[in-house]
Amino acid sequence: MSENSNPKQAPASPPEEESKANATISGPEDASADQGSDSSSEDLAAQNAQLQDRLLRTQAEMANAVKRGQEESKRAVMHASEQFVRHFLEVADNLERALASRAETDAKAIIEGVALTLNGLQATFTSLGIETIEPDAGTKPDPHQHQTIMLEPSSEIAAGCIIRTVQKGYRMNQRLIRAAKVIVAEKDKEAKAEPAEEETQETQK
Repeated sequence: MSENSNPKQAPASPPEEESKANATISGPEDASADQGSDSSSEDLAAQNAQLQDRLLRTQAEMANAVKRGQEESKRAVMHASEQFVRHFLEVADNLERALASRAETDAKAIIEGVALTLNGLQATFTSLGIETIEPDAGTKPDPHQHQTIMLEPSSEIAAGCIIRTVQKGYRMNQRLIRAAKVIVAEKDKEAKAEPAEEETQETQK
């Protein structure tokens, strides 16, 4: 009787069933978290692909810009060279005409023609911004514009000053193209020797 009076107790759940129940309860939340991480990874991959595409496009545009700039620079240089040469064609034509007519004209006429050609050439230089460098006698040489090629004694020009210009110099747009070649006066050796001779004569007396 005592055994039948005790109430029946529910059997204990085994550990495996408890773990399955827990997995069933937590399963949807974990799945949603996994889906969120997958979507964020896909977004990052898409952004990375977009950035790489923009980088490639930017690099291509920069390369094209550099190439266009180089081509434009070449065309500008060629155009400037053509314009520069065109200025001297008339000078060449005048010199050729002077040589062709040398048998029919006298020396004076040829000289006048050459002088006119030279004037035209100088006018061309002026239009191109080319200036001559021809220092005056008696001035100090400028190492930035003048090249001293010789020293000569001079009784008229002070020592260290320019006696004459052997070859003109030129500058274009304030930039030196060729320095003027000049001869500079040096100290007169005879003038230096005279006082020494006078001193020796006085010493002998």
